Amino acid sequence: MDKNLIAWLLAVIAMVLFVGVDLVLQSDVASPVHGVKFVSPFRAVGGVEGTSEDSANELVTLENAGRSAVDFSGWTLSNSLRETFAFPSGFVLPVGAQVTIHSSCGENTAADLYWCSGHAVWDDKKDTARLRTADGRVEAIHAYGHTCSICGSKR
Repeated sequence: MDKNLIAWLLAVIAMVLFVGVDLVLQSDVASPVHGVKFVSPFRAVGGVEGTSEDSANELVTLENAGRSAVDFSGWTLSNSLRETFAFPSGFVLPVGAQVTIHSSCGENTAADLYWCSGHAVWDDKKDTARLRTADGRVEAIHAYGHTCSICGSKR
């Protein structure tokens, strides 16, 4: 193998491991099976970045744009640091319905779920959200500063 190629590959690996670069590949989302999409990712209202006050204001909203209700049992939502929210067992999102995941604590309802992270989950400068099904497949991705082909929104 070419020495330049090896050096380039090692540099990319080092960036991913040490700098925290989060590679978002469209191939990660081969074909969304359930039609769940990001509607309003990473929205924060007030607060001081990185504090519990900030986490109280962080929101991520998902919508079921599919053709049938989706059971989120075993599904996860994660950020670039691999911090992960596990959807409650038995949580079902009807067709056309939205659910907002709050970084703060609270009482779960049909429209609002709470991560209860104790800190701000989403980096205000750059981050990537990955929604995974119970079998680990990526259903949707949204990255700051990129147009999300799954959700159509841009931050």
